[in-house]
Amino acid sequence: MPELASLDAADPLRGFVDEFVVDDPDLIYLDGNSLGRLHPAVADAVERATRTEWGDGLVRSWSHWIDGPRRVGDLIGSLIGAGPGQTLIADQTSLNLYKLAWAAVEVQTPRNVIVTDAGNFPSDHYVLDAVARHHGGTLRAVDTITDLTEAIGNDTALVSLSHVDFKT
Repeated sequence: MPELASLDAADPLRGFVDEFVVDDPDLIYLDGNSLGRLHPAVADAVERATRTEWGDGLVRSWSHWIDGPRRVGDLIGSLIGAGPGQTLIADQTSLNLYKLAWAAVEVQTPRNVIVTDAGNFPSDHYVLDAVARHHGGTLRAVDTITDLTEAIGNDTALVSLSHVDFKT
């Protein structure tokens, strides 16, 4: 495939590969939802955070990063048309769904059924099912609006619906 090698060589972004740690140049890494290759600046930043901010600063270090998610969220919010305080950078989506679902079901005792749509992202199903089972309940996954209205009952603690079909 010499034509592919020549395209790679002419790619204006080719030099970026040299900025990352590449122990095995023959490895083709296509895991798009993973951490990706390590950039040396990240390793330096993590070491600085652990040695200086945690090691030397201890709890005093919180003062400059504790509001970071709100500050960054406001910057992103300005790009998407949200007002100040309406956008927040936080843990990954599944972890946030877990925390929210847990809290919602916890305050609904004895209700312990969670209803979601069958087309919801698989990890959302896993999270919601785990929360429901921990509280002695079940997860009901529905396909249609009619199914949704029938699935919601006196035992329903939470309805969690996706606004996006991840398969499209």
